[in-house]
Amino acid sequence: MAERFPDRQTMGRSAERQMRQWAISLQVEEQRRRERIEEFQPAVHPYLAISREAGAYGSRVAALVGKRLGWQVLDRQLLNYMADHYKLANDMLEFVDETTSNWLIEILGKWLSRQVVTQTEYVMHVGRIALLAAHHASTVFVGRGIQFLLPSEKGLTVRIIAPRELRIQRMVEQKAISPQDAAKDIDERDRGRREFLKRYFHCDVDDPHLYDITINTERLDENQAVELILHLIQLRFPC
Repeated sequence: MAERFPDRQTMGRSAERQMRQWAISLQVEEQRRRERIEEFQPAVHPYLAISREAGAYGSRVAALVGKRLGWQVLDRQLLNYMADHYKLANDMLEFVDETTSNWLIEILGKWLSRQVVTQTEYVMHVGRIALLAAHHASTVFVGRGIQFLLPSEKGLTVRIIAPRELRIQRMVEQKAISPQDAAKDIDERDRGRREFLKRYFHCDVDDPHLYDITINTERLDENQAVELILHLIQLRFPC
């Protein structure tokens, strides 16, 4: 007896049913994904993420904003917390913090020393701490790509810049070093932060689309910058 095969009409109906089931399953999965996001976002308080050029007074502006708002400020405090919580060497965290990672440390680090932390691990630790901090209270974060680790809807992102020569002058006055040393320090910090963002978040730190606003502290002093940021926060997160 000859084997019977389904005709084209039957096969078409079967394919249509499968496509319909597949589309429904995609809709269900998308709805679940949205529900998970909606559940996660309210758990994160409003936050401010400040990106800055070296010597542009980004950290000073962050500290003043935090003081005015009563928000916690996490800048270098992140390193201290990580060193304590994860039992890591503070000087090693200094090494990988927003700087170009040494390839030998990145590849052979764990083999060389238990206290060595690679930049990849550093980013993972920062992400966990940032989430915990934002879940606990409104926070001012300085650098380290925090805006890419937390829900963008909950944050205000600000880039603080200033002309290179002005930043060199500020560094000379702050650290009592030569203009040559100040220029080297600034260029290394800027390059490290640029490569850090490019490597782990695939972004150009100078791309204006990454920020809600860019503030030039040559045009506005730090107090004026603070007032502008406070106004934007009030608009973005009205009580």
